[in-house]
Amino acid sequence: MSVSQFLAWTPTDSRYVKRLRFALFFCPLPAALVPKVRKKVANRCETRFYNIFRRLCLCFTNLAVYIAIMSTKDNKKTLILGASANPERYSFLALNRLLNAGHEVVAIGKTKTVINGVPINTEQKPYSGIHTVTLYLNPDHQKEYYQYILSLHPKRIIFNPGAENEELQSLAQEKGIETMNACTLVLLSTGQY
Repeated sequence: MSVSQFLAWTPTDSRYVKRLRFALFFCPLPAALVPKVRKKVANRCETRFYNIFRRLCLCFTNLAVYIAIMSTKDNKKTLILGASANPERYSFLALNRLLNAGHEVVAIGKTKTVINGVPINTEQKPYSGIHTVTLYLNPDHQKEYYQYILSLHPKRIIFNPGAENEELQSLAQEKGIETMNACTLVLLSTGQY
């Protein structure tokens, strides 16, 4: 998550309301000081101070909320195979939604680029702690990644529509890896991810 995303971040999901109230408990001092500072604004110098102070209060409040929500979430480190910088591709949408849901994301694609602070690599790096591999490659392009995917020891592999592959599914199931023919975007939006 980039700094600009973090500063603009606000929780929208109603299930986080309790966590939001809990997080705001950690920042009562700035919120209590804001009215007092507002009353004392008399000249231009104090106005600048007040604006800086207000932004700092907002930043600390967002930070407390972010920490409270992220610490209680189940972060599933995800590798996206077939990532694309094209905003019309589902892999691009999945990368952004995974980030917004608080999951750590690593990506491999055709071209080396960066999307929202996540580098898209072209080589097969030995990532550790991968929970989920989500595939956006058709079965013919998956063959070169079979050994790589299995060597990461993920807990599950998601075959998105168009990426279904019975050969890789059977290899993964032999290794005790859960496989799913599902859409990552649907799993995220329904809370099943």
